[in-house]
Amino acid sequence: MKISFELVADLRNDEGKGASRRLRRAGQVPAILYGGQAAPQSLSLKHEKLIILVENEKFYSTILGIKVGDALQPVILKDLQMHPAKNQVLHVDLQRVVETEKIRIRLPVHFQGEAVSPGVKLQGGLVSHRLTDIEVQCLPKDLPEEIVLDLSQMNLNEIKYVSDIPLPEGVISTIVLQGRDEVVVSMTNPRANEPETPAAAEGAAATAATAACLPMPGTTGPADVLRCLNSPTFRCGYWSDWEIQGRSIVIRDITWGFGGRTRWLNAVAPRGVRSPSFAAS
Repeated sequence: MKISFELVADLRNDEGKGASRRLRRAGQVPAILYGGQAAPQSLSLKHEKLIILVENEKFYSTILGIKVGDALQPVILKDLQMHPAKNQVLHVDLQRVVETEKIRIRLPVHFQGEAVSPGVKLQGGLVSHRLTDIEVQCLPKDLPEEIVLDLSQMNLNEIKYVSDIPLPEGVISTIVLQGRDEVVVSMTNPRANEPETPAAAEGAAATAATAACLPMPGTTGPADVLRCLNSPTFRCGYWSDWEIQGRSIVIRDITWGFGGRTRWLNAVAPRGVRSPSFAAS
């Protein structure tokens, strides 16, 4: 098996919060090593070397070597605890690697070809990465260095799942092994996700209300206009102090619920404007 990084560790006998704090003040990081049908071991690692490795993506997805004395133990990183406010590693969990036993490890997914895909270049699509890594199971000798998902042939409204990721022989994703699947990447139309602006929504509502107020075809007098005013669309507001004057209806006070403004027909005025009128024919 290939070992990507090596770390020198020391055995430690003191345990507990107080011992861990003393180690950190001395520039050490408390760690625990377990697995491989052997007893767990408490270790300490040099923080100066560890803080550099945690910035490397491969540190989390490859086999590491822990050197205790003259023995080199292959391990994988299972957990790493960082300080919430400082750039400091607080604790590390390591699992022994045995050549004949499968390991479970999360590998990053690298996306290639999205800029030249038909969905982006020709159709104006937007690529959305839903997952950036997946958990796989394999023997240590089969562990790939990286996982690549090619998007160069992806079209608009297409979706790639975990099961679509090509994996080397002997490597299988945990989620597929469990009979499930998840979306890794999708390509959508960005305009389809744009919310309707308040101005557009208000304009559409005003148009519908205006159409409801306008006299219907074949109107002969105020009675037909009243029938139009009582249509379901127009009932979003209320009116008061109106009267019939010949073939016209005069509405002296009207209140509508669109953005705090008063509307009638195709006119727009501030709340409180009085005596609008319109003819039935």
